[in-house]
Amino acid sequence: MWRLPKMSDFLVFTLESRMASFGDLAGQERRGSEIWPGKSSLVGLLGAALGVQRSDDAAQARLSGLSVAVAAYDTGTPLRDYHTVESIAQKIRNPGTRANAIALARSNNGSNTSITWRDYRCGVLYGVVVWSDGEHDLKKIATALERPAFVPFLGRKSCPLSSPMAAKVVSRGNPLEALDALTLPPWRTGDDSDARISWLFIASDPHAGFVPEEIVWRHDVPVDRHRWHFKAREVHVTRGSR
Repeated sequence: MWRLPKMSDFLVFTLESRMASFGDLAGQERRGSEIWPGKSSLVGLLGAALGVQRSDDAAQARLSGLSVAVAAYDTGTPLRDYHTVESIAQKIRNPGTRANAIALARSNNGSNTSITWRDYRCGVLYGVVVWSDGEHDLKKIATALERPAFVPFLGRKSCPLSSPMAAKVVSRGNPLEALDALTLPPWRTGDDSDARISWLFIASDPHAGFVPEEIVWRHDVPVDRHRWHFKAREVHVTRGSR
C-alpha cells in the first residue's frame, strides 16, 4: 500500500548580514571565524529573541536540545581587524580604579601591550532550519524572532542583521524540503520573488530524512556559557545545490 511520507514541523528563517563572526576555537591573540554559524550561535540568537538571560542555565540547556540545519547561500569574504590591548602586570595590586591601575603601571613599567586579531565574514546569507522532539513550541520561537526581546546579531554586537529573518513554521518531510519555504531577500533573488538561489552546502544535526555526503565534528554545543565551555557535535554535511 502506498503511504504518504511522514511530515514534521520545522521552523525556517533567513540570516543575512554585512558583517558576521562565527566563533572558532579561541586563542589568546586570535579570534577566528568559521564560515557558517554553529549551534551555539543559533541557540544564542534564539535565546536572545525569547528573552532568555545568559545566566539562566536551565533555559539555555533546554534550547540546546533543539536540532538545527544551516544552508549556506553565501559565506561572504574574509575580513581581519585588530585590537590593541593593554593589560596590567600582576605586581600592580588592588588599584582603586582602572585609570589608577594604568597610571601606576605606566609609571612603574608594569603594563603589557599586545595586539589581538578578530576575524569576520562580510556579506553572508544563510537559511536556518530548526526542529524539536516536541519539548519546544516552534511557533512561539517564530513569533519571538519577528519581535525579539533582545537585538539579534551575528556573532558580535557590531554585526546586526541586514534583512528580516522572515521566520515561519512549515510541515515537511525533512530539513532539506523545509528550505523551500525560506523567504530570501529580494536583492538576492532579483526581480522574481519566487526565484531560488543555489546553496553551497548544508550542515545539519542528524535527521532520518537527510542523507549526508560527509560527517564532520564541530565544538559548538554550549555546556557552560559563563566559562565559554563547549562540547563536540556530529554534523552531517552535503555540498552543492539540488
